[in-house]
Amino acid sequence: MSSCKDDDKKNDDTAATNSAASTNTASSTNTAAASEPKKAALTGTLDNLWVLGTEFKKLKDKKKVVFSFTFRDPDTLTLWGWQCQNNNCTDNFLDPPDLKLSKAKPSGKSYGPNVIFGNVVILKDGVKPIKDWIDKGYLNVVFVPYNDGEYIRYKIYVTNDDPRAALTALNLEDTGIETNPSPPKNNTN
Repeated sequence: MSSCKDDDKKNDDTAATNSAASTNTASSTNTAAASEPKKAALTGTLDNLWVLGTEFKKLKDKKKVVFSFTFRDPDTLTLWGWQCQNNNCTDNFLDPPDLKLSKAKPSGKSYGPNVIFGNVVILKDGVKPIKDWIDKGYLNVVFVPYNDGEYIRYKIYVTNDDPRAALTALNLEDTGIETNPSPPKNNTN
């Protein structure tokens, strides 16, 4: 007859050995990679952006448009915009975005360290004035970037010219509307 106690002890020792073997793993750290200096921050030049007036006209009046920066292949930093579904932007945003702005010529405004890449918005009272300009016969809506401290903002213009041309060659009409950084730099709607 065999003793149960001996078997239990043998099982406990095996379990302890197996447990110790499974938890003692060597950690490997590449000290050369960890000690490398940090690479330079991402820098570049902002482009003027544009969208067809017919696309902009699809937006609803009195609804905020929230734009997010997006990097696109091969070398494009642009904005995609979603319109709020309710007055407080608490409902889900639709997919795909309502507006995908296209790249035009470089603006000469740069980004790099100490720049905040947050969302920018067209406030709810800004959509209709731009649509009114389009109704006057303008074909394209052009977003021209500028730095406002650490924030990036865009002045919004309309034109009948090819928006991919140099900014100095465009006949632009100022809509009086600008994007506002979000969180906002001011507390308007």
